[in-house]
Parts: sequence; structure tokens; C-alpha cells
Amino acid sequence: MAEVAWSRGASWVILLGDDVVIDCPFHYRAIYRAFLQLSEDLGCPFGFGCPWLNDVTFPGFPTFPVIGKEHKKIFGGLIPRHRCDSFCNQDLDPYLQRLYLQFGASPLLKDVELSNSRGGAAEDVRYKRIHAVGWRDWVLDDVDTIRRYVSHHSPKGARPKLLVDVVVPSYRLDLEFLERICSLHVPENWRTTFIIIVDNPVLLVKKIEGIRGMIKSTYDHQTLTLASCQLEKFLSEKSISSTYSGNNIRVRANLKNAGASASRNRGLDESAAEYVLFLDDDVIPESTLLEEYNKYLCMNAVDEETLLMGLVGMVKFPRHPNLPLKHAAVLMSYLTFMFEISSKAVNQHLAWGVTANLLVKRVPGLRFDTVYAKSGGGEDVDFCLRMMGGHLKAAPNAIVHHPFWDGSLLHLFSHFFHWAVGDSALFNRFPTLVYHSYPNAAETLLIIVLPMAIIFSWSYLILALVTILVVACDVTMDVADWKEFQNRCEVLEYRYHPWFYLRAHVLANLMVIVLEVGRLWGHLSRGQFVNVAKRFDWHCDRLPAIPRNFCRKELLKFASFISIICFANFSRTNYN
Repeated sequence: MAEVAWSRGASWVILLGDDVVIDCPFHYRAIYRAFLQLSEDLGCPFGFGCPWLNDVTFPGFPTFPVIGKEHKKIFGGLIPRHRCDSFCNQDLDPYLQRLYLQFGASPLLKDVELSNSRGGAAEDVRYKRIHAVGWRDWVLDDVDTIRRYVSHHSPKGARPKLLVDVVVPSYRLDLEFLERICSLHVPENWRTTFIIIVDNPVLLVKKIEGIRGMIKSTYDHQTLTLASCQLEKFLSEKSISSTYSGNNIRVRANLKNAGASASRNRGLDESAAEYVLFLDDDVIPESTLLEEYNKYLCMNAVDEETLLMGLVGMVKFPRHPNLPLKHAAVLMSYLTFMFEISSKAVNQHLAWGVTANLLVKRVPGLRFDTVYAKSGGGEDVDFCLRMMGGHLKAAPNAIVHHPFWDGSLLHLFSHFFHWAVGDSALFNRFPTLVYHSYPNAAETLLIIVLPMAIIFSWSYLILALVTILVVACDVTMDVADWKEFQNRCEVLEYRYHPWFYLRAHVLANLMVIVLEVGRLWGHLSRGQFVNVAKRFDWHCDRLPAIPRNFCRKELLKFASFISIICFANFSRTNYN
């Protein structure tokens, strides 16, 4: 039908259904102005481009594109000939829009609203939906045809835009944080969609009730779609009212809590960009975040010899003179080291980065493994290492600020415990990055102290005393390492009283032990007993001296633990 229209002299065709209502009587004028503006801006013939109508039923998605007459000259028809067998009744619309998006030739006609209540519904459709699996990956290949057309027909030499989407899984659904992210200034040479994946459907409906006064609160697909649209509209309005112009925002909601990995996967499924920037929903990005990433990508475009699969941004935790003891302990425990690793000059080439601020090349078929904990832990390492072995560069000036996790000290312990349970799955996934060491405090207490207490009938008092002494020995040996103690103190960046440093260090060691307990529990719960007394090389062979030094230190600690255990058992025997 489209080709017949073009053959009869149509300037453009609109891909519609028989159940849609266009709520703008002057849509013809809006479309004409869009094509005229594209012709003036790009220097291409009139009819080049793909504007799209504002579908209020499915906002933020190019459901109904307008295809100019030049498209037929470029591809020989509506669908490129080599893709004719790939599209049946789904996905052609966004595919066409994305082909032109890279040239800034796919504007949204905000004033031309269209409703599609029946066709846009998830249920009660009139036909079986047949998706064109993989269309997002075809875009980057098929766009070369348009690039050749532009270079030949455009005297201005329109340069392709960089397609970079921002994916944010959100369980907390803190609107203030999401507003900041969605209001980020997008570089002129980028085309970006902010994709928010809501992973807390119950909280979504409650939040939207407060924003728009919704009455219905059943959590079926229709309700969540309605709530997602309302949240999308709310964030778009906030973005427009910010310093910068409104950004393209898309909100999708999971039917149930699926976890961070599954939510990021859904974000990847929604994206057809060349790069995807992952952000957490509890970070505060600096206003120049996307501009900084753009600088690094442009620099890499010049250096074509370097294989770049992504950039690791800086996730900075707060420092100030009145830092609470528990937060100082978190920093001194090195548990946030990988968040801030891009700031270290020695770490300019990295194997992986945390998904709180990580820009990666979108690799066809590559997804996060959902075997890891829902709240996160290890899935970012796994994802990056499977992405052609990493090949990431540090981007220290691409900064987001990460507040410390809320809650009491027990909440922090619980957070780190579950974190370690998740990342313990890495040991069997990447055995070449695992090395043998000596039992740490947690492993010593479980595989040596507890069996001895049962075999030799230790009293609860002796068992408690040995446990305390092992933990105290672990802390003391770390504090006694003066150079290491000074390094940990410098992480805080401000000067504190020596007593504060000492207390924070002790608490930091307890946090590490809790982490070790979580990792041990992860091994045992999966039946992976062979991983006891093994360690994962988090630097992935990039700093070979660290595993050697770590093993040497664990050997000294383990020898001390054995001495304590032998002394306790000997003393008990003599006393009896």
C-alpha cells in the first residue's frame, strides 16, 4: 500500500490502523513543517526523514511513523529488500524510526496526538502478534544505506548522531532521584531515550495515586501500563521545566519484582542504541555526566586501534568532616573500592565496572544473568567479563554521587551479606580468575572451630571465647599493618581523631567478615564446597601482585587462628 501511494505521487505515508483516532485536525501541516525543517537543516531533498505521531496510548514509543518519499529511493520500498521476510505485523514502526534517528531526522510531533485504545492493548487483540526478533540489532547495519544517501545528497554532509540510551532499573522509585536523571542535558550529537524500568509495581501504583489521583489499584497489566504512562508524563513535565529542554523518556513496569538483572535486561530489550548507559536509581549525576561520556567516546573514535566495549564512570561516595562512624567504616573496608576505581591513575584499563554508572556497547544477545541476587551482587562482573573480556576504559570525569545506603548498622550488614551471596556465583563461572588461599576468619570458625567444639565437647563459653579471639586477631593484625592502616585512613580524605580511625577500622573489619560469611554461605548453599578457601581476583589478572600479597597475609592470619584454637583446646584439656 505504501509503495502504491508513493508511485501515485504521495510525499509521505503514515502507517496507521483502522482503530486509531488522530486528535489533531491540522496534522497535515505539522507533518509538512517537519519534513520542511529536516530538508533545511540537513540539506537533503524534501521527503527525507521519519517523523512520528504522539501515541498517547503508548507514549514514548514510535508506534505510528511517517515515512517520506525519499525512503523508497533509498531502500526500494517500505521495507529494505533483505528484510522483507523478517517483518510480519510487529516492530516495523520502531525499526523505521530508529533508522533515521541516527541522522536527527526522526522528530516526535508532540502536538499530533493519536489514541489507539484497542490495538495498543496487551489483551483482546484481533490478531496474533509476530515479532521481528533481532530488529534492534539490524538498525546499526542497515543505517549504512542511509549514510551513503546522505553523503551523496546532502551538501551539508549531515553527520550521524550517536545513539546512546540511559537505562535505570528502579525499585525505590524515588521521584526526586529519577527527575535528576531524566533532566540530564543530552549532547547535541546524541540521540537518547531515558528508559526507566519500574521493578516495584505496588509502590508504582501508590506513588501515582499521590500524583494523579488514580482510583484503581489492582496490579494487572492494564493498571501498570496506565500508571507507567502517568509516571512518564510526570517525569517528562519535570524534564521540560528543568534548565534543559524535555528529553525522550520511556517508563515500563514489571508485573512483579523481577530483580536488578531482569530489569536491566528489559531495558536492553527496549533499546536499539549503539551504547547503553546503566545508572542506579539512587545516584545523583552531575549535570555534565553525558557530556563527559561524549568526550571519551569522541576521543576513542579517533583512536580506532583500541577496542572499546565501554566506559567505567566514577561513583563517588560522600566525604565530609562529620562523617558518621558506620559510613567511615564502609569506606575503610574497601567495599566501595570498585565504585571509585576509575579515579585511580593505575586503573585506566578495566575488566569490569559497577552498573551504578557504566556505559557499555550493546552487544547482540548479551544480557545479565538472573542467577545473581535480585538486589545485585556479581551480575555486573559477570556481564562485563562475558562482553569480549571487558576492554573497558576509565572515565573519571563522568561522575555520579552515591549516598550511603540507608538504615542501621544491621541493615548495612544485611546488605553486604546478600551482596556477597550473589557474587559467590562468580567462582564457578570464571575459574581462571580464582586462586587458592588460606581459610579466613569466617571459614576458620565454620570448618575448624565448630567441628572441634562438637568433637571435643567444648562448652558454649569456650566456643564464644574462641570466636571472639579469632575475630579480635583478624582485626588486630590488620590494624598492626601500619602502612595498610594509613592507606585506609587516607580513603576518608579528611582528618579525624586517631580514636575515630581505630573504631572505624574495627567496624570495617567486622563488615568484611560479614561479607566473608555471605560468600561462604553462597558457596555452601549452591553445594560448591570446593570453593572454600578460594578467592576471586577482582582485578582480573591486571594487578598480579595483589593475590600474592593477599595470600601471604591470610597465611599469617590463619596461623594465628590455629594457635588460638590449639591454645583453647589445650587449656580446656588441662583444666578438665
